[in-house]
Formats: sequence, structure tokens, C-alpha cells
Amino acid sequence: MTVREYLLRKGYDWKEVQRQTGPQAVMNCPFHEDRDKKFAINLDGGAFQCYAQNKCGVKGSWYDFQRLLNDVPVSLQDGIQRIQKKKQDWICPTVHAANPGPGAMEYFRQQEITTDTIRKFKIGTTKDGKAIMFPYYKDGVLTGVKYRGIADKKMWTEKDQEPVLFNRDNISGGELTIAEGEKDCMTLVQLGIEAVSIPSGVNDTRWIENEWDWLDRFRKIYLVMDSDKAGRVAAEDLARRLGRWRCYNVVLDVKDPNEYLKKNKETAGHIIDFFNIAETFIPDNLINISELADDVVQLFKTPEMLQGIPTPFYGLNKLIRGWRAEELTVWSGQNSAGKSTMLNQVMLDLANRGERSCIASMEMPLYRLGRWLVLQMAGREDPSEEEIREKLGGLGFSVWAVTNTYSISIEALIDVFSFAVRRYDVRHIFVDSLMKIRMPYAEELRAQKQVVTQLVDFAKEYKCHVHLVAHPRKGARDNTELFKVDISGTADITNLAHNVIALVRMPQEKKEQRENAGKTVYETLLVVRKNREWGDEGPVKLNFNSATKLFTEMREEL
Repeated sequence: MTVREYLLRKGYDWKEVQRQTGPQAVMNCPFHEDRDKKFAINLDGGAFQCYAQNKCGVKGSWYDFQRLLNDVPVSLQDGIQRIQKKKQDWICPTVHAANPGPGAMEYFRQQEITTDTIRKFKIGTTKDGKAIMFPYYKDGVLTGVKYRGIADKKMWTEKDQEPVLFNRDNISGGELTIAEGEKDCMTLVQLGIEAVSIPSGVNDTRWIENEWDWLDRFRKIYLVMDSDKAGRVAAEDLARRLGRWRCYNVVLDVKDPNEYLKKNKETAGHIIDFFNIAETFIPDNLINISELADDVVQLFKTPEMLQGIPTPFYGLNKLIRGWRAEELTVWSGQNSAGKSTMLNQVMLDLANRGERSCIASMEMPLYRLGRWLVLQMAGREDPSEEEIREKLGGLGFSVWAVTNTYSISIEALIDVFSFAVRRYDVRHIFVDSLMKIRMPYAEELRAQKQVVTQLVDFAKEYKCHVHLVAHPRKGARDNTELFKVDISGTADITNLAHNVIALVRMPQEKKEQRENAGKTVYETLLVVRKNREWGDEGPVKLNFNSATKLFTEMREEL
């Protein structure tokens, strides 16, 4: 496979340009929302880079490119070698077959195979009459023979014969039936179904590569393997190679087609009924949209299902309608805007509602986290020792914390969170912050996308709500505004998130301006910058008590 072939197969729209390093495909970056064609990949070697440094900046090798697109990487060199490999020299047999003798005819009589069918397949025997000969033809040329001992049932083939399908030359339609052995193939043909069989057992699939061009013409392929576990596994493997979209698994109520014929002599033609109800190989994660009807009707009848656990603030509830399961909320804000403090308050509010949480506090030691939580619960600066122990003891029913978070990997975090969810029924996860999760520096942007993707997947798998702190990038606009693009790192952080919330502190100068103008003065704006479910965005005005570390909402208009 060449780079050009791969890009065409993926459906990308690209333009080829010549540069000093060789021909390049210039296109929109597949790893972030790019409309300016900031991405280039070398068409000779596959090295690539996104030149949107503030949004993505991903770069790497041909191997990396395929892996990031969730494909199994294929070496360009390997592809060249496969194309240039000399075709194997198969040996056509020069043997001569005798007409089937009494032993062979008795064998076929026991299998209910008729004389006409035997003649149609040009079945013969060895000169000594001890083995049946099944001839394999390709385009009218004898390419191989399989032998079956009549007495000892031993099977063998000619040396170095080409792996082709038995009876392939007699297929005329646009559909193909593949059986497991010659006897089953002959049975199906006798019952009026065009069929072939695989040449040397289900584990030898050389015939697929050898017959690939011939197989490509069929839009529908029925697989009739033995109706046991091994047969189902074989059918699954063949469908994967031949194309799931065109394969159907015919599962009989007996072991194989020949056994069906022997048990249903007078009505064997009804075998076609099993073809009419053949199983498809539709991927488990693909459904028809109509299958969602019951769930969608339920949502319309009970719209409260789209409401999550309420937030601490009326204005925020109006915008996002609560914390929903299977979602990720990204929190951002300038230094000292109160991101960690806000997460603590949200966590305490959830505890008061009977919800359980787990927090990875990587920017604040746990003993300081505990102090801030006590301040927020007590509502004053000087709680007694008894009150401290009482508050933390009560909170112990609702909150768990991850320890040893210094330079922790996302895999380690996911492992701890999974335990908390399964053991303690935790439903809210807090990660403070993204920048503290260990990532390879050279591939930081790509790693950030992977981390956020894993957190989103975690939320969906365990039906949790994940809160993630992501700091703004250096040089972001002043602290009166903060948008999704101001968040440090790859744009995929906010692209993957369901909600994006920014905390913005009002500068002293602006406070004075509002006060002089007779307008309400507030301490902090909580601004919803993304709301995937409802689409509503906007600010919520808050005041902050530095002694108790609590935000309180102001209801007045801005």
C-alpha cells in the first residue's frame, strides 16, 4: 500500500504539492477541526505534521499516522515487497483417474450422492481403487487432486498444487456458497445450490489470497461450515477476510449439508429454508436507527431523563440542566480564579444530595484539600476539633480521594476510578488537573487527546460524570473573557468535552467602573462556553467568601 492509496481509501480531500522533502499531500488535519488545510503528509515516506501549533501540532511517522486513525499499521516497504513478490510456481498434476469402482460407489451411496452428481464432478479413483480422487479445476485446467482413502479415510493432496476452490469453474451466478468439504459441496449442488468448498481445511486460508480476484465478483457469499463451535469460529474468520458486509452464516440443525441430506431424503430440498434465515455478520456496535424508537419515545415522554443531578447554582441549572451521566465537563480559568475551590464546592453539594464522588487532587495536598472542605462545610474559619472530625466523618460516606498522584499516568487513574465506581458506587469523578497527568512531552498534544478520550470513554462505560480541570494557555486573552480556544493544549480537549465552563474573576478596575456606573458588582463569572446537550451558553454571577472558600450566586441581571 502506498500513502496515496491509503489517503484515497480513507476518503480525504487532499492536494499534492512538491516541496524540498518530496511530494506532500496538503489537507485539513484529521485530528482537530481544521478548515485551513494546515496538515501535510509526505507521500513517499508517510511522515506528517499539523502546522496549527496552538490547536494541534501533532506530528509523527507513517506508523504513527495509521495508529492514530485506529488502523493496524502497514509498512510501506512491506507493501512494496508483497506487490513485487514472485508468484509461486504451482505444479499441475499429471495423474490419471480410473472410473469409480465398487468401493467408491458404495461410499457415495451411503452419503446419498447420486451417480449423476458423481459424473458432474468428474470423480475418479486411483488405479488400485483404494482412494477416491476429487479433481480441482481452474479455468478448465486440472490444478490439483485431493485423495480420500476408502477404507482408512486418510486424506492427502498432490504436492505443491494451487489452492483453489473445489467446483469453482461451475459457478455462474452472482452469489456464492462455500462449504467446508467436497462431500458437502456435492450435496449442495445435488440439491440445486451452486457451491464450492475450501481445499484443505478451515485453518488453511491460502486460497483466499489466491482466489481474491475471482471472489471479488460476488456480492453475496453464504458460508456453510459445520454447525458446531469450531464451525462458527471458522465462519467468523472467513467473513472477516472475505468481507462481513457480503457474508451470511448458514447454520443447519444438523452437523453439515450431507448429514441433512441423509436425514431428510424426501424433503432435503428444504435446506434452502436455512439459507433464507442465514445469520449476518453485522458488527455488534452497528444498529439501524429505527431500533432506537423505544428509547427516543421514552425521552419525549419523560423529558426529566435529560436532566442531571442539580448543580449548586440556579443559573447554572438553567443553562446545563444538571450533571448528567456519561458526560465530561471541562473547567478552566486563569490562576486564582477558583477552579479547585469550585470543584470542592460542587463535590460537597453532590454529597449533600446523596451522590458519591472520587477526586484526584494533584495540585493541592490532600490535607489542604481536607481543610478547605471543612471550611466550606462549616461556613466559618475556626471550627473546633470535634466539628472537624464530625464533618470529615460525615463526608466519608460520600467522598474518596486518590493518593500518590505525583506524576500519575491516566492508566493508573482509570484503574483507581474503576475500583471506586464498582466498589463504592461512585458516580462523579474529579480530576484536578489535566496538566498533572504524566504524558510524554514530545507527543504532549496527541497524549492529551488520548487522555481526554479515555476519560470520556470511562464516563460512558461506567455511566459517571467526569469533571476535568484544564488550564488556559499562556497569552490567553484578559481575564474578563475566556473562550474554548484559550484552553491550553490540543483543541480536542474541548471538542471531546460535553460541557466547557470557565471561571473569570472581575478585575478591581472593572469593579470600580461598575460601582461608579451604579451597576451590580460581582466577584466572579461562571461562564458556560459549551453545552452539547442543550446548547445554552452564558454567564452566572458569583460572589466569593475567601474565609469560607464558598461561592454564592447573585440573581441580579448583568
